Amino acid sequence: MRHQFARLAAVEGIERKGLSTVETAAKAIPVTIGLDIAKNFFQVHAVDDAGQVVLRRKLSRGEVLGFFEAQPKALVGIEA
Repeated sequence: MRHQFARLAAVEGIERKGLSTVETAAKAIPVTIGLDIAKNFFQVHAVDDAGQVVLRRKLSRGEVLGFFEAQPKALVGIEA
């Protein structure tokens, strides 16, 4: 994963902020959000209309509702 991220950062200008988020230089709007659900923490991965990663986060169970309330309308895929 570390090497894959390094490749993305070099090509796309992605900055890593902390351990669980990725931010791009431009404000991109997620159109597709993937949610991997588990008992206590959920992994979120969002891409824009060009397929570029715009968000990767680890959410606790209590943060999920607030996260999705703050997002624009998007297609959401869930994996258990």
